[in-house]
Amino acid sequence: MKSYNYIWLLILGLLFACDENDEVPPYRVVGEAYATFVDFSISNDSPPAGDDINIVVQYSNYVEDPIVSVTLLEQVDGGSRNEITVLDESSAPTGELITRTVGYTVPNVDSGTTISIFVELRSRKEFPQIEGVELTVL
Repeated sequence: MKSYNYIWLLILGLLFACDENDEVPPYRVVGEAYATFVDFSISNDSPPAGDDINIVVQYSNYVEDPIVSVTLLEQVDGGSRNEITVLDESSAPTGELITRTVGYTVPNVDSGTTISIFVELRSRKEFPQIEGVELTVL
């Protein structure tokens, strides 16, 4: 009698396992991107106004999709993004871990102001990879 119960359970399991998947909604590919390993940091996330800090960008420069440029941007208290500098990486070695250090002077803003710093890595693909960090002015 117990073997019949196992057979019924097996049949029910197979019936429910054969349920059809939902159709995937239509989509359109708009471009390609290659995710690059990037370690992005600042030397001090609570500096006083006017202080000099270092921005360190470390990334893997893959042979399949090498980085062409690295752009650093700042955004003060949610305002517009302003360019700090652009690094031409078109001649950087591929297949290696690349480290770049850039000096940055904290703008003269009020204490408690939040400054976001972004790194934009551009390759030959259409879309850049963007990473960000924040600092709060003392």
